[in-house]
Parts: sequence; C-alpha cells; structure tokens
Amino acid sequence: MTIRTIKKVATFACVVAAAGLAGCASVPKPGKVASETPPRLVAKADQTLAWDNPSAFGPVPAAEAARGAAVCGSLDTDKAKFKATGYHAGALDAYGNPFPGGGFYCVSK
Repeated sequence: MTIRTIKKVATFACVVAAAGLAGCASVPKPGKVASETPPRLVAKADQTLAWDNPSAFGPVPAAEAARGAAVCGSLDTDKAKFKATGYHAGALDAYGNPFPGGGFYCVSK
C-alpha cells in the first residue's frame, strides 16, 4: 500500500473492517470531546488499518459536517454506507504524521 493510499484511506476515516462490526453492539464510539492525545492509524494483524483509540475523537463540528459526510461517504459500497461520528483535528496517519484538516471516524450506518 502506498503512502498516498494510506493517507487517502486514513483521511476518510475508519476501520476498514467497520462493515463487519456494524452488527456488533460494542462498536467503539468517539468521546464527548477530542482527546489531547490524537488517534493514530495502526496496521492490524490482517494488514488492515484501524484507529488505535476511537474514543480520542470528539464530535464532528458543524463546520466539518459536510466534509465528514463526503469523506465517509467515499467509503460506501453497495452493501455498506458510512457516516462520520467523530472528528479530531490532530488525527495521525500510520506514519505518525497529522492529516491536513484532521481525520474522521466513520462507522457503518
């Protein structure tokens, strides 16, 4: 996976396996406010990327709602639709670099 691909996936958000988690009652949720320690994308054992700490995200600010909808919507498939449930201005990619404009936590609707 190239750095560009990782950044694209990460900016858009979420757990690549989120569609599989959609039926679970214990899907991680963002916190009430963004954490001082930003969330970071990490590679799981199956080589998918996931946020290390979804609770580090805060709510999606009204000013970022349209961008969050577009970013998370870009992950949509015919079987799963995604929405932004969290935002962090300092979210980090898999290399520890901040995403310009922050990152979104997307979950299956």
